[in-house]
Amino acid sequence: MNLNLHDFIYAETTPVGKSIFRTTAADDSVYVKEIYNLGLDPKMKSGFSYIGDFVANVKQNRMAYAYKYFKIIKFMDLDAQTVRTVNFEKEEFDEGSMHIADGLDNNVTHYWGACAGERYVYFLYSGRSPVVLYRERQRQKEKYKPYIYVEQYDWNGNPVRKYKLDRWGYFTVDESNNKLYLLSTHDDDPLFVFQLLE
Repeated sequence: MNLNLHDFIYAETTPVGKSIFRTTAADDSVYVKEIYNLGLDPKMKSGFSYIGDFVANVKQNRMAYAYKYFKIIKFMDLDAQTVRTVNFEKEEFDEGSMHIADGLDNNVTHYWGACAGERYVYFLYSGRSPVVLYRERQRQKEKYKPYIYVEQYDWNGNPVRKYKLDRWGYFTVDESNNKLYLLSTHDDDPLFVFQLLE
């Protein structure tokens, strides 16, 4: 995300996991600084383990990172001087937390998309693994109705609302009109509009 013409912030895989970096350009030079390490366990160094969604809001001086494989969201100021971790995990995470069996992903997908609004930040939440979703779809065939949740927070990490959508896909939020637009991955006519509460 560009903070201004010569200032960028992004999450990137590193040899020890994943981190947030800030890149600035001045004169003929480019400066790269690691501002926050997103690792959760020093023994777990795979960037795959820490896949997630990163968003930032310059006006609020905030950024947030939601982990795909852990029910954890981190809320930070843009320099990561203050970090608030919202941790819903019931068990500790370690090297044994990730599971792949028969070439299928048995890991629970927690957060699967994020949208930065001016007032709030929104995250798609599944809470099921791709294997479970696949089996649900096979059992129910024509009756299968995918669903996903949208969690809404203020930029300090305080929960505001949770919605359940009767579709699954990619989304964006128009806060000025209180609308959520979802591009479904299961429908022939893929665009859906949901009204959000004020």
